[in-house]
Amino acid sequence: DGDDSWYNIISDGMKHAGNVVETVGYHDVRRVQHLDWNVGTNGRIDVTRNTQLNGALSYQKLHEDRGNPNSPGAASEPVPYTLLTGSVGLDQRFNRMTASLTGTYNEYNYDNVDSTTGVFILQDDRDRKEYDQSLKIGYDVSPDTNVYVRGTLNQRKYDLHPPVVAVNRDSKGYAAVVGSAFRLSNLAQGGVYIGYQSQDYDSAAFSDETGLSYGANVEWYVTPLMTVTLNADSTINETVTAASGYLSQSVGLRVDHELLRNLLLNANVGYQNDDYSGLNREDDIVSAGFGAQYFLNRNFSVDFGYSYINLDSSVLGADYKSNMIGLTLTGKL
Repeated sequence: DGDDSWYNIISDGMKHAGNVVETVGYHDVRRVQHLDWNVGTNGRIDVTRNTQLNGALSYQKLHEDRGNPNSPGAASEPVPYTLLTGSVGLDQRFNRMTASLTGTYNEYNYDNVDSTTGVFILQDDRDRKEYDQSLKIGYDVSPDTNVYVRGTLNQRKYDLHPPVVAVNRDSKGYAAVVGSAFRLSNLAQGGVYIGYQSQDYDSAAFSDETGLSYGANVEWYVTPLMTVTLNADSTINETVTAASGYLSQSVGLRVDHELLRNLLLNANVGYQNDDYSGLNREDDIVSAGFGAQYFLNRNFSVDFGYSYINLDSSVLGADYKSNMIGLTLTGKL
């Protein structure tokens, strides 16, 4: 009966603050500086040995990449926005059976910006709230392998509607997948899933977005000091272009190496394809980067990184290249 009285709360305090210098090629090259930061916390309560409650809350101040298709090309600076995220979950085990119920909330708030000619550019029409509800049922086929089915519902609600704005972008959708979380001795661990996803838009002017839903996050321990991570993802994302939304499919590879006990090196490459529904537009994005993380002590670390992005679009004039250098301070409590 002692297990019923165990409570374990794990919190994660201020995340990081960083200064990013971004050089982007449009018709000319502009140099801009902006400060991104976020603060958050997460925790878990072990109600019993087989029942856990968990939650997380974070607030971020971010800037949109200059080459983002949703960002106005005439903006004099990257569009700033805030993102408030919260989640709660319940995990339950029944012998070999597992069940997880999770709810997530995201609130996006974009700031209006000035154009290069001084004209005011409205961005409030992009403010929205997103709600997700997920139920996952799994079974342990072995101590190191769990197979599962997961169903997810979502609702995306914009703050402004006609006649204040031209179109209603509210929508609701779902995803159903099967997957597995596994560990292969001491060589690799991770998870993969595959299924189907759909997004239904309230406005008759927009066609529904559907497609394959898949994901992967697999870590391969090449040596005790080196880890190779494979990531893949397929999601339906929001846009303020003439399209209803777009199907984004990505794959990436990352290498982490522990040069010293307090110094980690990393490098990454990635590819992403964005296909816009109802619009003759398709973007191919190639990315690469490298960085280093230095741990000052158990609670604070400093990260330095460089990233390169090349977007090749079927839309004339939408191509861009981006070079970014970032310095980040991370604090954990």
